[in-house]
Amino acid sequence: MKIFYLILLLFFNFTLHGQVLKVREQNQLIGLGINLNQLKINDTHVQQNLQAILKLERKRKINKTLGIVFACFSGFGIASGTYILLKGKNDPTEGKVITSIYGGMMLAGGIVYGGISIPFFTSAKKRKKERDIIAGKYLEPSLSTKMQVTKSK
Repeated sequence: MKIFYLILLLFFNFTLHGQVLKVREQNQLIGLGINLNQLKINDTHVQQNLQAILKLERKRKINKTLGIVFACFSGFGIASGTYILLKGKNDPTEGKVITSIYGGMMLAGGIVYGGISIPFFTSAKKRKKERDIIAGKYLEPSLSTKMQVTKSK
């Protein structure tokens, strides 16, 4: 009986990937300029390449979103830190030291967030280049010439 459960457990651990693209995935690929009607969708090599394109697109979007979020935090931190520092200069009370420390911390935090956002933007650009290399095999002829023109600029 233990062997039966062990074999049953092994079957549940296998991850199966379907060969059919979902409608949402098909729409994404069409949006990228890939004509699915001309492709042999049942070919495993084509299927793997299309899945790789979708995976790289997801990674690119996530990295770009995180880069934008960190850049917004950076802008807010730098602006509020500068405002607090400038406002604290004219403050004659004893709280001048505390406001200047707090303003400096906000300014430094904004700069750090700006530094964190840079790798996310570069990674998004890298994922886009990787995606375009794989997608270049499957692009429609009119779009592939446009892509070559934009790459040369």
